[in-house]
Amino acid sequence: MGRSLLISVGWLALVAISSVVGATERSENDYLPIELAPVSPEGEVVIVEKGDHLWSIAETSLGRQRSESPDPAEIRPYWVAIIDENTHRLRSGDPDLIYPGEKITLPAP
Repeated sequence: MGRSLLISVGWLALVAISSVVGATERSENDYLPIELAPVSPEGEVVIVEKGDHLWSIAETSLGRQRSESPDPAEIRPYWVAIIDENTHRLRSGDPDLIYPGEKITLPAP
């Protein structure tokens, strides 16, 4: 049950980049699939939106590179790499607590 719950939670998490200025409330339907903006040859950046977490960001990034969904055993090492790459940049310093507007650098998988 734990694995299927984890996969379900990952798929339910919606990640988005929004250009709407001044919006104060959003419904779940306002979130779009993750969009990545290149920042350097080494990686890409994701801007955190409400409801995001590093696992779903890792899962979405790996999924975009493959024709099939990655399983948790494939996601975990990349998730750890994202944590290692970004913990020092997070406002909270805690990878379990990220805030909308923070920029997460994605290392090459």
